[in-house]
Amino acid sequence: MNITAQVVTKNINQEERYLVAQVEDKKVAFSAHWVQEILVFQRSQILQLPFYDQCLLGVIHHQNQIVPLVSGRKIFLETTKKITQVTLTAVRLNQFGQNLAGVGVVVDCMVGNLSAKELTQEQLFEFTDIPQQIWQPDG
Repeated sequence: MNITAQVVTKNINQEERYLVAQVEDKKVAFSAHWVQEILVFQRSQILQLPFYDQCLLGVIHHQNQIVPLVSGRKIFLETTKKITQVTLTAVRLNQFGQNLAGVGVVVDCMVGNLSAKELTQEQLFEFTDIPQQIWQPDG
């Protein structure tokens, strides 16, 4: 019984962590509980999907899976500025991402990790930041 009490106490004391990404001049914090992995890939690997919203950059093939890529610039800055980098970074969401599980959010770079107490100017990523209509082809 003491063992169970100790485990519960440790879980309560664990502080939530956030992975911080940079999108142009804005810092965005992703809950570490929602992140499956950080992907680094070449822009040439993206298979573009015409007839879809500009927010959906396309898909890449990664470890025998298709990964949809969403533009961090479009969802956080509401800009359609083209990506010019050769090497891209994406924060891939895990199964806790609900209907966004497996989706990669393309960011400029990763800048670190913070505890919930350390968050100051960072925008918190929410699932609602990605509009649902991007998954439907333009008609």
